[in-house]
This record gives sequence, structure tokens and C-alpha cells, in this order.
Amino acid sequence: MLGYLVNAQLGTRAYNITHSKLLPSLLGIFAISTGNALCMALTLIWFVHIGIDRLLGYGLKYAEGFKFTHLGVIGRREGEPRGRYLPCGK
Repeated sequence: MLGYLVNAQLGTRAYNITHSKLLPSLLGIFAISTGNALCMALTLIWFVHIGIDRLLGYGLKYAEGFKFTHLGVIGRREGEPRGRYLPCGK
């Protein structure tokens, strides 16, 4: 997220690198091969974090901006009403 303070391109790259499954997989391999419990715990936390992000719709980002992900656009689109109007009796 801090990369977005510099510019969108750096923010997109930093977010996508840290939210892909490659780095936690490498950390997990290291944790298993060395028997390091702390690294294993961090691996599991990292995978859960990525999973929850995906569950909430925060996918890997596109360069157009933070709202544009491989899972779709996050939040309301411009001009879209705030709530959903459901007429009664219809």
C-alpha cells in the first residue's frame, strides 16, 4: 500500500508481488526445510491474509489504479446510487 504514495505503477507492482502466492510459498519451503516455527506461522498468516483479501474482492491490481483488480472493480462505480432501492409489493 505504501507504494501507492509514490505512484500507481510502483504501488501496483509492490501489491501484486506481496499478494501473489510465490513469496509465502518460498517462505513455507524455507520454514519446512529448517524447522523454523516462526517462519511457518508467518507463512500461514500470509496465506490467510491473501485468501481473505481475495474473498473480499481485493484481487491483484492493474496499473489503472487501486480499484481495478483481476477480480473486477472494487466499490461503487461513478454515478451509481449509494443504496439499493427495492420497491415494496412488487
